[in-house]
Amino acid sequence: VEDRYPRRQLRGARQGVVSSYHVRERSLTSQVANPAVSRNERRKKFAETVALIRDDPHDVRARLSVIELLQDEGRTDEAVEEMMRVAAVYARRGVPIKAVAVMRTAVKLRPERADVRMAYGEVFEKLKMVDDAAREFRAAWDLYLVQNDVGNGLEALGHLLGLDPDFVPGHVVFAEALGRAGRNQQAARVFRSLAEHLMSRGAAADWEKVAERAVFFDPSDVTLAHDLALHYAR
Repeated sequence: VEDRYPRRQLRGARQGVVSSYHVRERSLTSQVANPAVSRNERRKKFAETVALIRDDPHDVRARLSVIELLQDEGRTDEAVEEMMRVAAVYARRGVPIKAVAVMRTAVKLRPERADVRMAYGEVFEKLKMVDDAAREFRAAWDLYLVQNDVGNGLEALGHLLGLDPDFVPGHVVFAEALGRAGRNQQAARVFRSLAEHLMSRGAAADWEKVAERAVFFDPSDVTLAHDLALHYAR
């Protein structure tokens, strides 16, 4: 081959192939940014990209292209949904740092969405970034309360308490919320566990209040009821 084509020409040919490849790589972004690209062309590109995702749901590059197209169309909520899917793929692949970058953008676009804040917190949780995770779980909890979504709110609060087991007020709120949701046995278990924690720290006054709530939600706990009676008699 080198007899027919000098090395310089071969090198130039290779560079041309690489260069044209990168041009094709950037073409979608260029079209999205270029207002001269017609809506029909964007829709065609969107359909083609969705077809790629249908063939390979884990194709992150295609999903990122879809996000650009959705944002270009002003379909922010759909773009955020796609960002959450991309973050989930990154998390499954063991690269939560990339998931953080994607979710940061999602939160900037829709900070009022509890499910987005929850997903952001879960990524931080995987990275052992406790303060950041706790911040997002608290935000999710507050937003779920506003929406009167007790079930998802309890999940957010459960994550928060898992990060900070000494957050006593949070445990109380969690247990009481379980009780309001009719999950009395779960509420009793949380109160019982918290009572044991307080007793180990010698916080007798707080233990009494928490133990009373545990017995309230589970009157069959005769052992704890007996301990309370002895405590009253002292």
